[in-house]
Amino acid sequence: MKAASCLLAYLLCLLPWVVAAQTLSLPTKKYVFVDAAQFKRVRLQRTLPKGTQHLEIFNLEFTPRLAAMQKPTGPVDFRYVPPALWPAPNDSIRFMRPDDRVLIALAVLPNKESGTLEWSKVDRQSLPAEAILGLPDLRQQTEHRIVAYKRSSDLNNNITRRFDLQPVLFDGTHYYTTPNLTVTECFVVTQFATRLPFDSDNVTLNLGATPFPQRQLWTHESKMSDYFGSKPRDLAYLMRSCIVLERQSAADYHFSTVPTGYSHPPLGFSGAEDFIYRPGTGLVAAKYGEYVWPVSEHQHKFFEQVPPASSKYSTKRSQK
Repeated sequence: MKAASCLLAYLLCLLPWVVAAQTLSLPTKKYVFVDAAQFKRVRLQRTLPKGTQHLEIFNLEFTPRLAAMQKPTGPVDFRYVPPALWPAPNDSIRFMRPDDRVLIALAVLPNKESGTLEWSKVDRQSLPAEAILGLPDLRQQTEHRIVAYKRSSDLNNNITRRFDLQPVLFDGTHYYTTPNLTVTECFVVTQFATRLPFDSDNVTLNLGATPFPQRQLWTHESKMSDYFGSKPRDLAYLMRSCIVLERQSAADYHFSTVPTGYSHPPLGFSGAEDFIYRPGTGLVAAKYGEYVWPVSEHQHKFFEQVPPASSKYSTKRSQK
């Protein structure tokens, strides 16, 4: 009886999160025309018992305007940041470095029912001018969001993650867009030496950090808790979805985050939980367990890059 009561209490705690995840309220869409000369398109997939799920990431990496990025305590144009997320000034932040770059990753998630990506023809003239977000504006908005994030006193994913952008592709003849949910994330790509895993945040990809495998973090959970004071705190609370360099392979950097769980609502939707970053391309593999419902043992399986030679998946395959 006691066990049943505990289970019921647990399910009641989960219910609001399940409902929120299934009824995500999205803002008005903005369309981004994907320029093949600037975006790196990566096709991913993963095979599950019930079939294959497809996912695509459009990566845009660029050098920010240093004048705006190196003075985060100065004026910020909050038109580009949701009013509810306006942070209070915080002077104890990390400034951008002269050689840092900004990465924008638009991840088109698979349809929950079929696992496919749906691309439909769209009339270019039918899109209102106010619904189109040009690349200069996309870059500017991203820079201001990062500045606002770095001024924030908390690690607020909702500033650097957004759900209102939809990519528009052009094959030389027709334009295509997708009804699938698109998660857009922005990162700062940097390189400097660090020794501790929590010398990070949830927007910075530090290629020079000391690698910390996640199993090592859990092994030393009690020591990390002691570092922050005598009050016991679990690892998920301590790390707060900070991006940690797990390991480096030949050409890739493997990053991981400690899952936030259901007890840390201020973090909102976390985007890619664990992922692989490849310089010159962007994100080339990722997990999006936050968006897989119902929860299963497969939700944390990686979406991996499809080898070009063996890939039969294309935009035209899912046309409507």
